[in-house]
Amino acid sequence: MNNNKRLYLSDNKIIGGVCGGFAEYLEIDATIVRIVWTILAFLNGIGIIAYIAALILIPANPNSNYMQKQDAVIDRVKNSVNHMVDKVSQTNTVSVKNPYQIIGLILLIVGVLVLIRKITPSIPWKIIWPIILIILGAAVLIKEKN
Repeated sequence: MNNNKRLYLSDNKIIGGVCGGFAEYLEIDATIVRIVWTILAFLNGIGIIAYIAALILIPANPNSNYMQKQDAVIDRVKNSVNHMVDKVSQTNTVSVKNPYQIIGLILLIVGVLVLIRKITPSIPWKIIWPIILIILGAAVLIKEKN
């Protein structure tokens, strides 16, 4: 074995690359490491705990294709977020163009109101519901007028 070798997470992975990394480090077949790790998982869960610890502690290989792909994905997400922030800052308002957003907002409001009703049963909801609907309707009309 080469003394300059380092243990890294591997591209040869099923879950996180831990077993593949150990197999590459030990220069053995990854299937053998996976079988040993599975047996350890059934021994009071020690394999699961060890796997999670190894997944946290072992660094990713800086020369792997996985890291390059991950960097590319991170760059795309950053660009998308920056583009959305630019659009929102240019318009100064967020408009709802998708009917599913309206339905989602309605469901969210109804859910919150039902939760409040369950928490505070002493409120006269026969009066509160019409008041809430009147206020929401007035807000929509005022918003539409402006």
